[in-house]
Amino acid sequence: MLATARTIANSGFGAGYIWTAVYLGGANRSQSPIEILELTDEFETPSDEISVQMKWFNSMHLELTYRGHRTLYFQAVTWAGVDISVRDLSSKTDASHK
Repeated sequence: MLATARTIANSGFGAGYIWTAVYLGGANRSQSPIEILELTDEFETPSDEISVQMKWFNSMHLELTYRGHRTLYFQAVTWAGVDISVRDLSSKTDASHK
């Protein structure tokens, strides 16, 4: 499996926000990537706060971490046998799921 992230920053009158999605798919490209996480921002933030860290604990457990003023819009907890956990490092609460 291959995890990838994509961030889009829109700007303009009344339309400035940042959107980040993480995808999981087959490394050999025979399997189309599927969205497993989506984060949104109501306003643009500094670039060091929009990243998503991805860490494989093993071939069946992926941990995603983020920080900053983000809204967790969508999260898959498992896909294709891979457990996906998510943690917001900017707060004391843990949004982890297995």
